[in-house]
Amino acid sequence: MATADPLAHFVGPNVLDPLFQQMRARGLKPREVQRRILEALKREELIILARVAAGAWSLQSRQFATREEEAQAQEEALAATDKYDFDAYYRILYEQSPSPDGIIEPIVPESWGVTAIIAIRDGHLVIELLDPKFPPESYSFAIDNPEAINELLAAASLAQEQSKSPPAPPNPEKWLTSVQAEFAQVSRKKRSAWVRDTAYPRMERELGGNAPWKDWKSLKRAMYPGRRKKI
Repeated sequence: MATADPLAHFVGPNVLDPLFQQMRARGLKPREVQRRILEALKREELIILARVAAGAWSLQSRQFATREEEAQAQEEALAATDKYDFDAYYRILYEQSPSPDGIIEPIVPESWGVTAIIAIRDGHLVIELLDPKFPPESYSFAIDNPEAINELLAAASLAQEQSKSPPAPPNPEKWLTSVQAEFAQVSRKKRSAWVRDTAYPRMERELGGNAPWKDWKSLKRAMYPGRRKKI
């Protein structure tokens, strides 16, 4: 009987795209979904594992603990080159992902937005590594805590429901305060015409039936401190 591949859940850089599409289907805009997922990654509420395929060679040389170790390695690598033993040369100076599983590590929260990003490409969300240690094609990814997906989807559904709620009625008091600043800039001789031709029509558009002033004259009286009609 065949056993399941323990690495089957590692997929390409589009590992987050199914979540991205499901959140979009709940009515959120692409950039809003991207922002929510990135915040979850930075807060470690959503954890991504990165795997380097077995046998892949690092793009940069090894980091040695001391200068003496580095000098010795350089000397051994040079000797290997003199013997045309380039396999030995790479083993000395470069790191190779071990068999059979390769290297598996989580992408730490501090890396998101710095050396690892999530980008929208042709309507899909993908992970991009900006300074990979190994060749980009050697990487695969997996979600380490799948339960976080349900939490993000639930939050997206809640946001959609809230967006369907009718907006709060406009506040006449706040509206009047904002218009008074403009009223104060109008010369005294022109204030009546300004209220009648500009402020009152604007009030009808923005406040509608919620406006307590029944004509432009009552609105003008409300413009003066101490003469406001109580709301």
